Amino acid sequence: MEELKPLSTMTPAEINREFAERAGIHLHQWDDITGKCRCGLYYSPLRDPQPDFYADAREVLKVMMEREDYQDFIKYMESKLYGDWVAELFSHMTTPGLLAKAALQWMRERGK
Repeated sequence: MEELKPLSTMTPAEINREFAERAGIHLHQWDDITGKCRCGLYYSPLRDPQPDFYADAREVLKVMMEREDYQDFIKYMESKLYGDWVAELFSHMTTPGLLAKAALQWMRERGK
């Protein structure tokens, strides 16, 4: 079994990639020579921007809300929010990477 890299040592690109993989989302990889994604589809980073889960917590929420186990994720997040939960939630929504890391940790713990 492959050893998982600690979230605290991962770059934003690594977090985006693992989050997408675990969520079943294909992130296009631009090839400058062919103008295609490595999957073979034509893809323009300018016309078709990739979701940035690290920078935009709304993108994380969109993905998580579509999951069948969304309520389990909400319960997980509720267990992590303590004290002034409104301030904690605001922090998760406005601090780059915080919600993406929490969602990724939850998926890792569930083996998904």
